Amino acid sequence: MACDARPEAVRVRSPCGGERRSELYALDDDPTEANNLIDAKRKVAKRLAETLDRYLQAQGQPMTEPDRIPIAPDLRKRLEALGYLEP
Repeated sequence: MACDARPEAVRVRSPCGGERRSELYALDDDPTEANNLIDAKRKVAKRLAETLDRYLQAQGQPMTEPDRIPIAPDLRKRLEALGYLEP
């Protein structure tokens, strides 16, 4: 997740084995991240995603690499129930 001075955050999510998707939220107005603004604010999302990508690359974790973390079946079910993973 990357944030800027206008409390907006872009997050790139990737369910295990699924397609990555970007989300953008105005955190002051939408602290529960219920209203994804990705389509309405493409330029902001692109800038924040580029910032996040530069940071991750500097850490040796580029966004372009797929997630490869094995998850135990019982943990996967709990994470799905909480909405962290898609079934």
